[in-house]
Amino acid sequence: GLRIAFVELSRPQLETSAQDEPAPAGLEAWAARHSSLIAHRASLRGESFERLPGLILYPRKLDGSEIHLGEQLDALLGIAPRAAPAPEVFPTMPAGRATSAPEAAFRVLAVGRELREAGVKVVFVVPPLLPCEPAEDMGAAGAAVAAEFPVWSYQEARLPAEGFRDCGHLNAEGRAAFSRALADEAARAGFAQAMATRSD
Repeated sequence: GLRIAFVELSRPQLETSAQDEPAPAGLEAWAARHSSLIAHRASLRGESFERLPGLILYPRKLDGSEIHLGEQLDALLGIAPRAAPAPEVFPTMPAGRATSAPEAAFRVLAVGRELREAGVKVVFVVPPLLPCEPAEDMGAAGAAVAAEFPVWSYQEARLPAEGFRDCGHLNAEGRAAFSRALADEAARAGFAQAMATRSD
């Protein structure tokens, strides 16, 4: 079973209000007319909507991180991303404040607590960015999460630019390298046993 979970902590996860978005077009507009799930859930629009068919058809082959067709085909064919050494990056760990959590933190705290109640070690991770993407201020919500769970921020970590597909998203090789960096940090933080333990 699951022993350790790395949960992304970023402004989209903390956002509680609906954002103004352009109206869907083309195939996305047709799907929105025929499905209230797609019409009213921004998480199933744009890039996420494009990934949905593959996730439905090949749930054991794709994990949802594959954006480009080439990445999806590689995953379907079992071709792993090019092996790259884990980057020597270390997170900053924001200080927590044990005050009443703002509304923006409720959802992510609920996720963390549910996992923890199931016996899972939980670490919230602020993902890395290129300098062309402004750093996000997690504010009081981030401090509330950090008061209850480990928060590792990689916003200031400088991963190689070739590991990104744009200013704020890693490509397949970058994701693989960053996963190894997370595993190294987890071992340093004493989570090695949780990562090695498997349930029957």
